[in-house]
Amino acid sequence: MKKATYIQRRYRLFQIKNNSRKKIKALKDDRKFEWLVMQKQFKKMWPSFKKQKRFEIHINSYGLDEMQRLSIEKLKQKQNAQLTRLFRIKDPNLEIIYIIPFPITEEIYEYYMQMME
Repeated sequence: MKKATYIQRRYRLFQIKNNSRKKIKALKDDRKFEWLVMQKQFKKMWPSFKKQKRFEIHINSYGLDEMQRLSIEKLKQKQNAQLTRLFRIKDPNLEIIYIIPFPITEEIYEYYMQMME
């Protein structure tokens, strides 16, 4: 009798695990579908958005733990690789908020200010 009970319990656990996997997959599929619908709507509406005042927020940092960050060569330069996105400010309807994890040098700041004039 003990063996039969053991087998029944294991089978129930197997069923629960399988059902959980199916539910998780269905949730992921639903979310992906919703995301794709949202993307299509955004693409369709982009021309009207582009004519309106808007903000872009750029947060330049790697979401890595400290040990990984310490082992990456030229981490500051890599984190700041999107600084050129500031040139998009030439669009009069665009405001850019650019957040960096460290202060930039005065020389770099002046360089980009000159480039944007």
